[in-house]
Amino acid sequence: MAIIELDKQFFLFVNSFVGKSVLFDNLARLLVNEYFIPTLLSLIMFGLWFYWGNVNDKNLNQKSVVLAVLAIGLGSLVVVSVLNSFFERPRPFDVLDTNLLFYRPTDPSFPSNSAVVAFALAASIFVADRKLGFLALLTAAF
Repeated sequence: MAIIELDKQFFLFVNSFVGKSVLFDNLARLLVNEYFIPTLLSLIMFGLWFYWGNVNDKNLNQKSVVLAVLAIGLGSLVVVSVLNSFFERPRPFDVLDTNLLFYRPTDPSFPSNSAVVAFALAASIFVADRKLGFLALLTAAF
């Protein structure tokens, strides 16, 4: 099975749950919107800036927060623009029969802006704290 077909089948499987349970729909609206994961990771970065570990860690933590800001800016301006120009992939609702929980975005679907922000934050957290960073990377991948 080709990767694109596997991607399509996975999307349709997940999308088949939409509209079947108010609890599932509300949970999906909370966890998979554009703001929840980047906000959660930003709060971790806020904690890193002010305190996380000993005094020597504070300098590294603050450097990782600055790195996060730069990575978000670079990722949002350069990575998204460049990848969107190479991968003009239509959004699933444009080509498949889907049930939507959110609005219909008009920009290309790969990569999403929130995914770029989440991975920039998670990678920066990883620089400051490997264990916490690993969890942040898992959260970003989710």
